[in-house]
Amino acid sequence: RYPAIAYRLGKELLHTTQIDVITAQDPFLTGLVGWLLARRHGLPFNLQIHFDILDNPYWLLERPVNLALHILAHWLVRRADTVRVGTTREQRKLFGYGLAPERVTVAPVPVDLTRFVSTDGRLLRDALLAGRFTRLVLWVARLVPQKDGKTLLKAAARVIKERPQTRFVLVGQGPQERSLRAFAEKLQLGDHVHFAGAVDHQALVAYFGACDVLALSSLYEGTCLVLLEAAAAQRPAVATDVAGAEDVIQEALSGFIVPIRSDAAMADRLNLVLDSSRLARTMGRRARDHVRDRFQPDVLLDRLIDLWTRTAMQGG
Repeated sequence: RYPAIAYRLGKELLHTTQIDVITAQDPFLTGLVGWLLARRHGLPFNLQIHFDILDNPYWLLERPVNLALHILAHWLVRRADTVRVGTTREQRKLFGYGLAPERVTVAPVPVDLTRFVSTDGRLLRDALLAGRFTRLVLWVARLVPQKDGKTLLKAAARVIKERPQTRFVLVGQGPQERSLRAFAEKLQLGDHVHFAGAVDHQALVAYFGACDVLALSSLYEGTCLVLLEAAAAQRPAVATDVAGAEDVIQEALSGFIVPIRSDAAMADRLNLVLDSSRLARTMGRRARDHVRDRFQPDVLLDRLIDLWTRTAMQGG
C-alpha cells in the first residue's frame, strides 16, 4: 500500500512543482518509488544508502524479507544516476560492483556534536561508580539483534573476571531487554552491569562524560553516531568491525576495532584501555581531533548539496 500512496503523492507534487532531481532515502520500496517517478518524468535519480546492507550476511539473515529487499537494492543501485553512502566501506563495495567513482559519494548525515565537546559527567560518574567501582564502560544502543548485546555481555564477563572494579552501563531499550537481563543473570554479572534504560538525548551527554571507554558490539552499521559522540567527548572506543568504525576510529591510536562477535577480542582491547588512564586520555584527544577534522557539519552539508547539484546537471 505504501508504494502506491507514495507514488501518487510524488506524481501530484511533480505536476505542481519544478523538480530538478529525485532522491530516495533507502534502496528499498522508497527507492523503487523514487526511480519510477524519475523514469516517468525524465529526471535524474539519486539513491541513498545509510546502512551497510549490501551483501551483508548479518543483515540478510535477520529477516526472511531481507533477501527480496537485497535483490531490489542491487537492482536500484545499478540504475541510479548517483548514490550517496555514509561510509567508505560502502563506497568500496559499490566500486566493486562496477559503479564509476563519480557516481558514488560518501556523505554521512551531518551531526552537531557541540554539546559533547564540553560535557561534564563527574556527578553521574560518581553515582554510577557507587563507591564500589573505579572504571566505567559505556554501551549505547537499541536492544535489538543488530546491536548484539550478548557479545557485549560476554565481553563484560571476561573483563569483570580479571578487573572486578569495572562496571558496564547499558543505555537503551528495545524488545531484547528481558532476554539480555536474563543473560546477564546467567553470567552472574550482578551489579557489575547496570541497565540504564532509555535516556533522553540531552541527558545522554553526561554518560559519555562519565565513562572511561565506549564499547560497540554491532553486527552491522552505517555511520556510527555513538562513535562520533564518544570521540567528540574525548572518549576512546572499542568497536566491532562494522562499516562506520573504520571512518571514526584510527586503529590503536584513538581506539580499537575487533572482529564481529569476538567477545574475547573485545574484552582484551577494553582491558588495555581500562588499565591505563593515560592511554585512554591520549586516545580520547586523538579521537576528538580526528572527528573534528573529518565530520564538520558544514563540510558534509556542502558535499551533499554538491552531489545533488551534479546529479541534477545530468538530466533524466
